[in-house]
Amino acid sequence: FRPQPLWQEYRWYILGALIIIALQGAMIADLLIERRRRASMQAELTENQQMMELATSAGGLGLWGREFSDGAIWLNPPMRSLFGFGADDVVRFEDILSRVHPDDRAHMISDAERAQRVGVPFEGEFRIRPVTGIERWVLAKGRTTSDAGEETNARRMGVVLDISERKRAEQALRESEEKFRALFEGSSHGVVLHDENQILEVNPA
Repeated sequence: FRPQPLWQEYRWYILGALIIIALQGAMIADLLIERRRRASMQAELTENQQMMELATSAGGLGLWGREFSDGAIWLNPPMRSLFGFGADDVVRFEDILSRVHPDDRAHMISDAERAQRVGVPFEGEFRIRPVTGIERWVLAKGRTTSDAGEETNARRMGVVLDISERKRAEQALRESEEKFRALFEGSSHGVVLHDENQILEVNPA
C-alpha cells in the first residue's frame, strides 16, 4: 500500500504537458519572428511607396491599377487630379472612360484591347475632358500582369503623363509652317530657298 512516486504515477501526463508547452513555445517564437519580419517588410514597403509618390508627384506622373477579378481601381493623387477626381472619390473604370474625349474613346479602347490580346504593352495618346472642361492631351502606357500560374489574379497597371504643352507646341509649329507655306506659295515675288550647296525650293513666281 505504499504510494507510488509522482513521476512514476503521472509521467506520461507530465511528458505530454511538456511536449505541448514546447510546441506552443516554438509556435509563439515563430509567430514573433514572422511578425518582426512582416513589420520590417511593411516599413520598407511604406518607404518605397512614399519615395514613389514623391517622385511621381514631382513629375506629375499619374499611376493607376485595375484588378480584373473585382474591377477595383486604384489611382495615385496626380492621376486623380489630372482626371478631375477627388481624393476620396470611388472611381470605376466607366468613370475614367467618361473623361476621355468622345472622338478618342473608341480608338483608345480598341488599341488597349488589341495590346492585351497580342500580349504586348499598351501605349497611346488621347484627349481627356475633366469636370473643369479644360481639354488636355495625355500619353498613356500600360500592361497586363498576373501572379505566376494564377491567371485569375490578372491586373492591368500603367502610367499617364500630361503632354498638353507638347501638343500645343506642335500645333503652334504646324500653324507657323502653314502660314509660311501660304506666304511662300502665294507671293508675287520670286523666292528661293537654298543652302550652301544647292537650291532647295522655289515658289511658283
